[in-house]
Amino acid sequence: WRKTVFTKISSYLSNRKLSSEDCELLGIHHLTHDQATSETYGFPKLSTSPDGIIYFPFTKDGTTGAGRNWYHSKESEAAHLTKINQWRKSQELEPVKHTPKYLLPTGCQTKIYNPFSILNPDSEAAPIFATEDVIGVAKAAIRGIPVLSTFGVWLGTKDDLEASKEPDWRHELTGIFEKYLADSDAIEKPSVAAAIVRTGILLKIKIGCFPAAGLDKIGFDEWLDQNPQATAETLKALVSEHSMGVFNWLSTLLPNHAAWLQERGHLDTEATLIAGEVKASILRELFRHYAIEDLRGNGFYDKVLKPIGTNLETLKNYQSQARQEIQEPKSQSVAELIVTF
Repeated sequence: WRKTVFTKISSYLSNRKLSSEDCELLGIHHLTHDQATSETYGFPKLSTSPDGIIYFPFTKDGTTGAGRNWYHSKESEAAHLTKINQWRKSQELEPVKHTPKYLLPTGCQTKIYNPFSILNPDSEAAPIFATEDVIGVAKAAIRGIPVLSTFGVWLGTKDDLEASKEPDWRHELTGIFEKYLADSDAIEKPSVAAAIVRTGILLKIKIGCFPAAGLDKIGFDEWLDQNPQATAETLKALVSEHSMGVFNWLSTLLPNHAAWLQERGHLDTEATLIAGEVKASILRELFRHYAIEDLRGNGFYDKVLKPIGTNLETLKNYQSQARQEIQEPKSQSVAELIVTF
């Protein structure tokens, strides 16, 4: 059984264009569930796949790293969730609706994966950008391109939202990278779009998505496959073109969203529905950080929201919902927004 799982994982990584030699260079390998949850590695038992994880070491010696939960077939993710909840029930724990894709060992404080530094420990090269794609940044490191992975797009927690009201607060990832590019399908997923908005606000960085001409998702991994001769300079140019400040990104996305989705291949009614859901999610997120006065003061309401049919009464409803969610009687206004339209 273990040999079968190992073979399938090797085949999976090879299909993602990470050869066995590449994996050896970066220390990427499979850990069984027992290995992953042992004292040596310390991954949480109740969240780790019964089939183990793909292990991505943070350092050359491999003493700590991140895990990507492994499912050995397309159907097994649902089966895995069932197993996890059966297990949680046996431990008298509440069931979960989702299983995490990426895991960190219990107590691990590392928040980023930087395989470039493993291969180039003396390099002072700054990361070009950050993304959620672990496999993509591993492939980039093999090609000598410095990019960071953050194991997902939700970089800001509820605690971060609360702490961000303090004038001297800085997110723990502030200053580590200046740009964040999500997969192209972020503009089709309400929660992901909201997540990268939160990332841009809390980290004070530029955000955006990889461009796509169709319905197929384009992330860093796919972009590398499509551009095998691309250099770090090529990537820098693409990231520079497609990343911008939060309000500039939203002023580009929201008025054109349905049309972009139609160009990608979504039906008209489907595009309108998706655009509406994404806008609602983004507005819910914005009012966790700003008040209506802010959005009027920096011109975002008059120049972006009002022309696409979002009136003040609608914004008041979103603001009220946000205040209830964060259990505050009144949102704090942000005096300065670094925004240029």
